[in-house]
Amino acid sequence: WSGTPDVKEPKVCDAMDWFAFDALPKPMVAYCRAGLEAYRAGVPMVVHFQEPDDPIGHDPAVDRLRLVPAPGGGEPRPAREVREFAEQAVGRITAWTDVSWARTASRVWRAQDASGGVWFVKIHQNDRFHGREVAALRDWVPGLGGAGPRLVAADAGLRAVVLTAVEGRPLHGMALPSDEERRVFRAIGELTARIHASPLPPAAPGTAPVVPCAKLERHLDGARPHLRPGDEEYVRWVVASAVHLPPVEAVVTHGDLQLRNLLRGGDGTLRIIDFE
Repeated sequence: WSGTPDVKEPKVCDAMDWFAFDALPKPMVAYCRAGLEAYRAGVPMVVHFQEPDDPIGHDPAVDRLRLVPAPGGGEPRPAREVREFAEQAVGRITAWTDVSWARTASRVWRAQDASGGVWFVKIHQNDRFHGREVAALRDWVPGLGGAGPRLVAADAGLRAVVLTAVEGRPLHGMALPSDEERRVFRAIGELTARIHASPLPPAAPGTAPVVPCAKLERHLDGARPHLRPGDEEYVRWVVASAVHLPPVEAVVTHGDLQLRNLLRGGDGTLRIIDFE
């Protein structure tokens, strides 16, 4: 494009010039901003809803723009209500990528805006998982000193959260030399100790007391095809013996400390995700 910009509607526009996408002027005519949002998002069409009393200049508080993707094209996206919830928290999202783990019922989306900012939007499979993760992210994860994501927004009705991105690659599937692997697992132990040392939040009203070994039968049922003769009897003997031990101290735990939930940064720093 070339030429000299010229104002044709002085009653509604007081200036015109060339601007970069990452330095758009304020205020800016709302319908012009809508067109640029479509261009930046890479969609063929947007619908710009403008009410009679809306300002001429773009105002995020009354932004009712709807991006319209090409029919049958692009990645699948979360439901409209979830998209609107996320955009209210972090602004316009131009790309959604489903990064859910194949064996879980919760859904996780990578959300990116036009400037390259990245967040993660998670939809929990039930109210219990949602409440547990939100409580962890509010109560004790901030005390890990950046070793976990930050909670940006939560909606109990949608069972959805918006989280900051966490640097690193999952340890799951990462092949490391034996000496480096030992250092990594020592670091995992140190991170786990920090989690256990976090202040224990008060139990929610109505929370059932923890019953030791309550899940014994469930775990044995799952493991039975892999047990050798005598293994089950040995496990039951150990559990029966443990009943006579003093009660263990209650501490904060992650509950799903698998390699896929541990991320290793380029500098070797470990971080942890997935607190449901």
